[in-house]
Amino acid sequence: MAQIQSSCGHLELYGLRPFGAALTMGHPGLKAPITTENWSRTLYPPHYFDGIILSQTLEHLLAPLQKMHDILYWLRPQGRIFIFAHHYRSLMNRIFGARSPLYHASRGQIYNPQALNYLMVKQHPCRPIYQKSYISWYPVKQLYLLFAPAFNKFFGPRPSQGMEDIMIPLPAGNFLAVYEGPSLLGG
Repeated sequence: MAQIQSSCGHLELYGLRPFGAALTMGHPGLKAPITTENWSRTLYPPHYFDGIILSQTLEHLLAPLQKMHDILYWLRPQGRIFIFAHHYRSLMNRIFGARSPLYHASRGQIYNPQALNYLMVKQHPCRPIYQKSYISWYPVKQLYLLFAPAFNKFFGPRPSQGMEDIMIPLPAGNFLAVYEGPSLLGG
């Protein structure tokens, strides 16, 4: 268990990444224990977490209805769940269609705010707290891979040295939704 002392008090952090190769993507300063075990409701006790963050995760879960039952089982009554997700009707998805980088074989589905509300409010007794789209920042080298034909036309075959790590803001269609989990009384 990673313990962090902050101005908010004492925090314990845990991570669940069922794909071991993804472990290298974590923040190097964050020393939370990350399990790569297969998903099981028994990984954590009931009502164990005050808050759960699903960051670009929900899209990759097979059987999201069942997985959300497990997630809410782990969440304490009226705890918060923070979901960062891709919006399937984003400008990028509408421009690129099936070629959009958001449509990837590892994503079982891509949500929009209404579909996420259906999952969280209609299928599970959660209360919506907050929902907002936000701008994402991408390095030039990643955008080059996406927009190579247009980039080559205007700038040449590759970004110049030193420019590859410059971050560019794009409205890629990401959004954050926060929900309050159910109470012990079921609502």
